[in-house]
Amino acid sequence: MSAINENSTSQIESPKYGEKYRLELANRGQAIVIQETATSAVISSIAIVGNFLVLLAVYRNPNLRKTQVLYVSALAVADMSMNVVLGPPAAYGLAMGNEDFGKVPCVIIAILGCTSGTYTYLIICLMAVQRYSTMLNTRLHSTLFTRRKVKISIAITATGTLTFIVITGILSDVQFHPGFACCLAHYEKVDKVPVWVMLSLISIPALISHFCYIRIWRYLRQHREQMAQSAISAAEVKTSRIFLLVINSFSICLAPFMIVTFIEIFTGTMYTVPRQVYLATTNLAGFSSCINPIIYAALSRPFQQEFGKMFVCKRRRNDAVAPV
Repeated sequence: MSAINENSTSQIESPKYGEKYRLELANRGQAIVIQETATSAVISSIAIVGNFLVLLAVYRNPNLRKTQVLYVSALAVADMSMNVVLGPPAAYGLAMGNEDFGKVPCVIIAILGCTSGTYTYLIICLMAVQRYSTMLNTRLHSTLFTRRKVKISIAITATGTLTFIVITGILSDVQFHPGFACCLAHYEKVDKVPVWVMLSLISIPALISHFCYIRIWRYLRQHREQMAQSAISAAEVKTSRIFLLVINSFSICLAPFMIVTFIEIFTGTMYTVPRQVYLATTNLAGFSSCINPIIYAALSRPFQQEFGKMFVCKRRRNDAVAPV
C-alpha cells in the first residue's frame, strides 16, 4: 500500500507533468517576479520598436526599397509579429505566476508564434540563397530573384507555413509551459509525423543558410585580391557581410532554445531542465529579434541616415514647441 502511495506521489510530483515548474513559478519572491517580468517585457518592447523602425525606414527611403531589402522587411515583420504575439502573454504569465488564457487563446497564440518563428527561419534561408547567388552565381540570381519573384516567395512562405501548422493539427494539444513562459505543443501527446516535418522545415533551411554563408565567407576572404577582376561591387560585399552577421547572431541566440526543444522532442519527455534554463533560452531567442535593427543601424549607411533623420526631426519638433 505504501509502495502504491509512493508511486502515486512520485508521478504527481514528476517534472514530466509540469507541476514542479508551475509551483515554482507561482511561489517566486517578489524581486524575482519583477526581474523576470521586466526582462521579458523589455526584450519584447525593443524587438517591436526596433523592427518597426526598420520598416518605417524602408517606407520613408526609396533607396531602401531595393529587391535585396524585401527580405529584410519580411524578416522585420516576422520578428515584430512574433514578439507582439508571444511577448505580452509571456510577461503576463511571469507577472501573475500562472496562466489563465484558456484553451482556445493558448492555441491561437501557439499557432501564430510557431508560424512567425518558422517563417523567420525560411526567410533567412531565402536571404542566404539570394546572397549566395549575388556573390557566386549571378545567372541564378537574375533568374530567381527578380522583384516579382521575391514578393511571391515571401507570400508563399508565409501562407504555406501557416497552412501547414493549421491543417496538420501539430498544435492541437497546447499547454502553457511554465518554463518557457509561452504556449507550446504537448510533445508527448501530438502526432509525431507533423513534428518531424516541422523540424525539417527548421533544420533544412538552417543547414542551407549556413552552407551558403560559409561559401560566401570563403569568397569574401579572397575578395580583396579578386576585386580588380570581380564584377561584384563593394556595396554588395558589405551587404553580404551584414547579412552574414545577421544569420550568425540569429543562430547563436536561437541555438539554446532549439537544443532544449529538440531534446524534449527526441526523448518524448517535457520538463527536463531547470525552469531558469528554459526562461533563459526564451529570453535569448527573443533577443535575436532585437539584434537585426542594431546591426543595420551600426553597419548600413542608408539605415543609419534614415534613423538619424527620424530622431533629428523628432528633436527639432520638440525644440520648436519648447517654452522660451
